[in-house]
Amino acid sequence: MTSEPATRLWGGSASCPRDELKIDKSFTDRLGASHLDSATLVTAAVAMGHGLGLTVVTEGVETPAQAALLAGVGCDLLQAYLLSKPLPAEALGPLLHAVLLPAAGSIPAPRAVEPMAMHVPAVLPTLPR
Repeated sequence: MTSEPATRLWGGSASCPRDELKIDKSFTDRLGASHLDSATLVTAAVAMGHGLGLTVVTEGVETPAQAALLAGVGCDLLQAYLLSKPLPAEALGPLLHAVLLPAAGSIPAPRAVEPMAMHVPAVLPTLPR
């Protein structure tokens, strides 16, 4: 990522290189509250961002319904109190460990798999030594 601030929907300067498009919290706040215009704009913004090769980040996600809608339209990243309030760095490790790593014993043992025989036809001529 560059050190340039992200382009906000619809803001920023077109002359500066960008690598992400941020959808402002004001759009997120209206999602799921029967504001079809906001959902339409967010859907279009995600498609536009991806079409420009940008990572799309949505700010202010506070409900599971908002997160589900954003995931459904292909939003790449969420900035959200839904996930966590701001944390000191030393608290992030234990939170990620608890969220990302499965509980002990919850992963089934690998099952035995029979080896597969493959036939690879000789397509290259034999090379002289």
